[in-house]
Amino acid sequence: MNGQNIVPFYDFGRRLSLERGLIHESVEAALDSGSLILGASVEAFEEEFAEFCGVSGAVAVGNGTDALELAIRSVMTAGGSAVVTVANSGG
Repeated sequence: MNGQNIVPFYDFGRRLSLERGLIHESVEAALDSGSLILGASVEAFEEEFAEFCGVSGAVAVGNGTDALELAIRSVMTAGGSAVVTVANSGG
C-alpha cells in the first residue's frame, strides 16, 4: 500500500490547529502557577469532571494503574485477595 488510501484514525493536526491557543494558554497558566501537580487547576478539573459524570466528587490520579487500583479496592469484598487483568490494562 502506498499510503494514499489510508484513512487517518485521528486527525491530531486538525484538532491542534483548532485548539492551539487554548492549549498554549493552559500550559502557560500551569507553568506560571508553579504547581504542576495538585493545585487549583486539578481541583477545578475534579469538580468539573464530577459534575459532568453526575456524581458528588472525583479524584484525579497520576496514571491508569493508580486509577485501576483505587477502583478495584473500592469494589473488592472484605477478604478479597486477587484480581486478574491483562498486563497492559493500566496504560
